[in-house]
Amino acid sequence: MHENAAALLASRGYAAFALAYFKREGQPKQLKNIPLEYFEHAIAWLQEQPEVAADKIAVIGLSRGGELALLLGATISSVRAIIAGAPSGIRHSAVSAGTKAAWTYHGEPLPFLTFKPGFFDSIGMTINAFKSMFTHTPMTMKAGFIKLLKKEEEVAAATIPVEQTQGPILLLAGQQDQLWPSALYSEKVMERLRAHNFAYTYTHLNYAEAGHFVCFPYGLPSLPPMVSVTYPNGFGMTFGGSPRANADAASDSWQKILAFLQQNLSD
Repeated sequence: MHENAAALLASRGYAAFALAYFKREGQPKQLKNIPLEYFEHAIAWLQEQPEVAADKIAVIGLSRGGELALLLGATISSVRAIIAGAPSGIRHSAVSAGTKAAWTYHGEPLPFLTFKPGFFDSIGMTINAFKSMFTHTPMTMKAGFIKLLKKEEEVAAATIPVEQTQGPILLLAGQQDQLWPSALYSEKVMERLRAHNFAYTYTHLNYAEAGHFVCFPYGLPSLPPMVSVTYPNGFGMTFGGSPRANADAASDSWQKILAFLQQNLSD
């Protein structure tokens, strides 16, 4: 959860804690081999604070943070509610290291879906990257992630056991997400929860016209509603949706998030 999102929640009376876990001082430079114990310790510290209701801990995450939120809910019993925006219910590889784990627990890498393109796929990706750079046309990553789902054994091993979560789950996704198929991932989470007769409420809000950024208005990256990004070298990525659709989704989901927290964490 970004600091602006934590500030929004704090403005509504919630004790909110934005926790960095990579690319910050004293943190790993990449999302790679991040120990879940780090989050266990952070939650334990948070529970000790006098302003915090220790038995009403919720975890909120966006994108890979949404993957992490679902993972923490399935792993740490003191977590009582999960809000995951543009998430995946499948553990993916480290960023910029497709054959390394993103997360570890008890010193062991957790199974993940590897990203190791073959020869022809690598050529295609390189061509698309150069095309993006020279034409200043952002490229989509979604198709590549969908292709990974064909690796059925890896998917099964890397799927997060979300049914172990000790509280309700709210999923938020945009159907037009072009970074990865978060709406499809979210529906797979819902299917797993239904199959296991999950004891708590679980909801998937699927915004038909929105892209990757569907949560928390009034702060970057939702304002301005980010549709794509172009780097100094000309390479660009598209996140999907439209400025209006993304803004509408962020505004609507904010109200849904507040209602979810009110219903599940209030006395």
